[in-house]
Amino acid sequence: MRVKTPPPIQRLKRLRSRQKTSAWTKNYVPGTHATRKEAPSISQATIIRNTKKFGRDLHALSATERAALLVALWLPSVLDVHEQKILRPYLSPHPLTNFPPARGMQLPELKGMISAFERLEAIEDYPELTTTTDDKGKRICVPDLFEGDVLLYLKDDAGPYCVNWTIKRNAEQFRIANPGDTEFLQSKKAAEKARIRHAAEELYYLDAGIPTYQVTTANFDKNIIRNLRSAYARQLQLNQKLESHMPTAEILIRSTFGAGDTPLELGKYYCRKKRLNFDDWKVILYSILWQKKINFDLRKPFLIDFPVKISLEDNASSFVKITSRLGS
Repeated sequence: MRVKTPPPIQRLKRLRSRQKTSAWTKNYVPGTHATRKEAPSISQATIIRNTKKFGRDLHALSATERAALLVALWLPSVLDVHEQKILRPYLSPHPLTNFPPARGMQLPELKGMISAFERLEAIEDYPELTTTTDDKGKRICVPDLFEGDVLLYLKDDAGPYCVNWTIKRNAEQFRIANPGDTEFLQSKKAAEKARIRHAAEELYYLDAGIPTYQVTTANFDKNIIRNLRSAYARQLQLNQKLESHMPTAEILIRSTFGAGDTPLELGKYYCRKKRLNFDDWKVILYSILWQKKINFDLRKPFLIDFPVKISLEDNASSFVKITSRLGS
């Protein structure tokens, strides 16, 4: 009778097989997929499909991760994103190693999670798994693998760099070891376990000059996320024909700004003039928003039957604090 492989060993093998080597954009495979089979049972797993920017689906394991990945898709400074990325136990190359935009850069190595636990004087808390090595049934202990939430690959005037986001719904959850518990009810030992886990991840990336930001729903303005979700769904329908209308539609919106015209009224006029249907107008309008051709005020609800508001401040400035390189 064949012995069933325990779930922790199945997970270990899955992670190893999916992230054997470095890969980016369409070739990157998240360690855990946002499916019923793989995602934690209490998670709000979501797949953001058909991302043109990265050429693959994105896998979010919570509502806050979904917001984070949506922002990563939208920000022009983000070149790539790795969600559910393995935090390797031992010495390994910097995440930017072999990344085409970072070619020629001198990059420090990651010392590994085991090294991080050792320096935190908590190596006894590093999890191990017992597995068999061959058909003879010899059993050995191997280090388990941690996964990060979201690693961003960004670029500024100084060149490419990485930022690590560790993501929870609220700040309290960073102090909780087991999802579903509350800080008040958990033991001191569990609280210390949670502290060490996050401290180790921060140290792991700090070795390579990568900052870690603790990100919660408070970092994502609700209106910005709602507006981006609406825009993302529409701009997926943009084709070459509708894209050719974007410059004239942009001129129309800019020339009528302040006159009280709504996108609804402008759309009816534009569709009559260009012989388009109104759904076409929505695709054009939301593509202008998504591509930041016009800096609409996304901190307010973007409603098609209310006059648009154009902001003097870049909406992306809301995320500067959590996308800055180390020392900025």
